[in-house]
Amino acid sequence: MGEQLYAPLGPASQVSRGAHGKGFTLVEVMVALVVIGVALPALLVTVYRQIDGVGYLRDKAAASWVASNVVAENRILVRSGAPLVESKDSGVEEMASRDWYWWSQIEKTTVAEMFRVTVTVAAAESDEKTPLVTLVGYMAPSVPAPAQAGE
Repeated sequence: MGEQLYAPLGPASQVSRGAHGKGFTLVEVMVALVVIGVALPALLVTVYRQIDGVGYLRDKAAASWVASNVVAENRILVRSGAPLVESKDSGVEEMASRDWYWWSQIEKTTVAEMFRVTVTVAAAESDEKTPLVTLVGYMAPSVPAPAQAGE
């Protein structure tokens, strides 16, 4: 009954780690390299997706500005007395050091003297069917301009 089935843990039973007892074993180094080898490519893929996402958002913002400008130009024309009639138009506008292609369509609505202006914007002329941004605005030629401060 007094027999010990295992040896007590102590300095003599530990694995020797060289003369100074410091450092890593070959297995530990290999496991660390495998972990790094798996984690690093996953991290790079995530970083590249983030970069692509930022580029997409930048393009979408610039295209939104172009669409807003086209709607604003139509409003200015109507306020200056130009007739508001059903029509289609297209053009190219430079924004953020790029050319943006836009198409606008003015059409009547079911409300008398109310027109819907739809502007689509794409990065390439061939992308008319798949625009980056579509903006819809409504205009009526008989609505008075808002009063300016001080009037």
